[in-house]
Amino acid sequence: MEAEYKKLIQSQETDELLEEERVKEYDKLKQEAGKRTAVLRQQLYTVEKEQKDLQEILDRELCKKVQINRQQQGIKNAIADANIRLQKIDCYIKEKELSLHEKKKLQDEEQAKVSSANEEIEKVKSELETLVKHLNQMNIGSELFLKEKKKQDIVKDLKMAFGDNILGRMSDLCHPAHERYKLAITKVMGKNLNALVVKSKQTALEVIHYLKTFHLPPEIILPLDTIKVYPIQGRLRNLCIPSGENVKLLYDVIHCKVRVIEPAVRFAVSNCLLCETTDTAVYVAYKLDPTVKYNVVSLDGTYYKKGGVLSSGKVSLQQKAKQWLGQEILQAQNRKTELCEKLRDLQKQSRTIPNVRQTTDEICSIEIRVKYVKEDRKKLIEKVTELQSQLEKLGTHSADADSLITDLEQKMLDHCNKRQTIQNEMNLVEDTVFSDFCHKTGIATVREYEGIGLRLYQERAEKRSELSTHKQNILTQLKYENEKLTLQTGTLKKEQELNELKAELETAKLHVQQAEEDKINHSQKLKDLKLNLQTLKTKRFSTEKERVKAQDDAKRLADDIKEGTSQLNNVRLRIENLKYEHRNLLVQCKVQGLNIPMRRGTMADIHESEPSSLNESSSTSQGVEQDERRIVIDYSQLSDSLKEASDVKKAVKELGLNIEDTMLKIRTKKPNMKVVEEFDAIQLSLKEIYSEVESTVKILRHDGHKFKKIREDRTRKFMECFSSLETQVDDIYKELYEAQNGAALLTLENPEEPYLAGVRYSVQVPHKRCVAMDCLSGGEAAMASLAFMFALNRYRKAPIIILDEPDGSLDQRNVSKFAEFLKQNIHLQIIIITHRNRSAYATVADDVIGIVKEIENGLTVSKMCILDLTEYQMNEEDNQEDEIRSSLGKQ
Repeated sequence: MEAEYKKLIQSQETDELLEEERVKEYDKLKQEAGKRTAVLRQQLYTVEKEQKDLQEILDRELCKKVQINRQQQGIKNAIADANIRLQKIDCYIKEKELSLHEKKKLQDEEQAKVSSANEEIEKVKSELETLVKHLNQMNIGSELFLKEKKKQDIVKDLKMAFGDNILGRMSDLCHPAHERYKLAITKVMGKNLNALVVKSKQTALEVIHYLKTFHLPPEIILPLDTIKVYPIQGRLRNLCIPSGENVKLLYDVIHCKVRVIEPAVRFAVSNCLLCETTDTAVYVAYKLDPTVKYNVVSLDGTYYKKGGVLSSGKVSLQQKAKQWLGQEILQAQNRKTELCEKLRDLQKQSRTIPNVRQTTDEICSIEIRVKYVKEDRKKLIEKVTELQSQLEKLGTHSADADSLITDLEQKMLDHCNKRQTIQNEMNLVEDTVFSDFCHKTGIATVREYEGIGLRLYQERAEKRSELSTHKQNILTQLKYENEKLTLQTGTLKKEQELNELKAELETAKLHVQQAEEDKINHSQKLKDLKLNLQTLKTKRFSTEKERVKAQDDAKRLADDIKEGTSQLNNVRLRIENLKYEHRNLLVQCKVQGLNIPMRRGTMADIHESEPSSLNESSSTSQGVEQDERRIVIDYSQLSDSLKEASDVKKAVKELGLNIEDTMLKIRTKKPNMKVVEEFDAIQLSLKEIYSEVESTVKILRHDGHKFKKIREDRTRKFMECFSSLETQVDDIYKELYEAQNGAALLTLENPEEPYLAGVRYSVQVPHKRCVAMDCLSGGEAAMASLAFMFALNRYRKAPIIILDEPDGSLDQRNVSKFAEFLKQNIHLQIIIITHRNRSAYATVADDVIGIVKEIENGLTVSKMCILDLTEYQMNEEDNQEDEIRSSLGKQ
């Protein structure tokens, strides 16, 4: 390029010199022209300065115009926003006024509800007060009420057990015709007032057995089919008394609620007469007819019996007469309970009714809001008016700015014309000065030369400078390449050394990989050895427990054998004594001439020898044994109580006393011949009852054995599960934490019957102390729960396990440990639902299922996306290589 440029310069050397001379001549003429046009240039400068000042004023006015337009637009936007806000305020006011109307209506309704609830509460309170006063007027103590309630409860239980066969108590089934008859009826009925009325004798026996079975207090029972009822003597209703007082049958002033119990009432009062006063009662009892005696009672409770017995006691009768109020008391108490519950419900309901004061506060709040909103509306209208006035002012300023801008533009146009005139005069002067120069160069005007020739000269100068710069750059680059060539030889040596280092690195990687494989194998062997050691420790512990238990059992058996031997000797000695006493009794019976029924042998076969000394005891025992072999007594005629009697002498003495008492009663009283028949019937019913009891006892024993077997099976199955869990939960907990210094322990609260109490679960987190589950944090408790769940699954495997966010309380480290545990247990089918830490599961999962939302035909539907991860799983070599790289990167 330099050579070509030199050739071009040599060929144009004269032109280049000529060009330099023309440039010098141009500079001289330019100075001359400048001197001649100095005045015009000064005028041109003044005009340009004035034009520049006008342009600045014009630009300032244009900016001011733009600002005014922007302000106008902003005010218009503010007015539009204010109008929109006014519309919203109007809508808000209408909405709040409507809500205010609804709130006031709701307030009226709530006040009406509260007033009605308060009125209802006052009514219930007044009724409750009246009822309490009535109960107080009855003067009924709590003891009597509880006693009466207990009696009523017994009747209810009996009715539930025997149904309609139980009619009720006499005091509940009948009542006096008037209050003044209560004392008389109470006196005559006596204990029968609280008697139970039943339909049949069989029911009465069953009730007696029921009361004994459940240890209830004894009751007087009146069976309607067997009680002896005397007929009512109608003539007693027409007795004539000199005093003219009325004498009534007590039966006539008793009203029965059901006609079925009339026999029981007649049995209780018989043909007893009722008189108004005691004098009348004495007259009727003893003086009306000396040949006939009557049972008479007065209204004050004085009772005159046929045998002449007189009984009264008004205070005690009044206390007993309160039993007639039993039903009324219970009804009043029940009504009191109902009223209390109703009052409680009404008070609760009144509390649940929305608070009227709260509604009033809401109304006041809404009114205040509406008031403030109306004030805001008023202020907003004022603001809109002010903005409109500002907009009118800005319109006036904009018109003034437009007129000023028009004047400035006209002045600018005048200055441009003046500037052009001065410039034309300056061009005429320059043309006069450069006329010869233009004639020589062959150009029309000097401005053409300035536009073409001078520009070409300047371009060539720039090209010369550029060629020089380019040459210098090439020399610098050549120098750099020479230096680079010198360094290339050393670079080849460095590359050779680098290849050798890479080969050594590959060999080291192979050695590291082999070492990792050996490490994995050794760790697996170590884990197997630890499992075997744990198994051996468990077997040793169980064997030790069995050995200790066997020693305790052997010791206990030795004690039992020793005790049993002593008891056996005592029993043998007692048997010998009993045999000897038995023979003596037989000898005494033979001496006294008593005939004892025998199954085998006779009384003559009994030897009457008596031992005279201790040396003859052996012969006596032989005689007793011979008598027992020859004689067998028949005990079938004895009663069951005597058969089971442990003390024969005491039983014989009691029998003798009973015989004497019976003979004395027979001698003093006339025997009832029907007693034997009744006794036989009772005996028959007792046998039936005993047979039922025996069958029931057999059923209970069978059920007891069955329950015992079920309890044993339950305990055995529970302990099988617990033993498995006790071992597995500790192993799994250590696998989860990948540490052997952690532990999970299960202990029973009740070792005898474990299913009746709980199981304590204690955990020792690695590097911490052993605590219960309640003292663990959320993540630690989650890990312990997972260990227990998988231990339970190992005992009783499930076909599939679904875990819903098991990592909710776990950090990233524990989630990775859990994922590693899942990787080791690939035989389990597990579905995990999670929203976090998904990358940890992706390395061990087979499939990933995602639920996404899509829009189809304008509707949002849920779709399931399933991704099979088995195609992307790394093999063991790649996985080991990644682990080696990560470990090298950490180093």
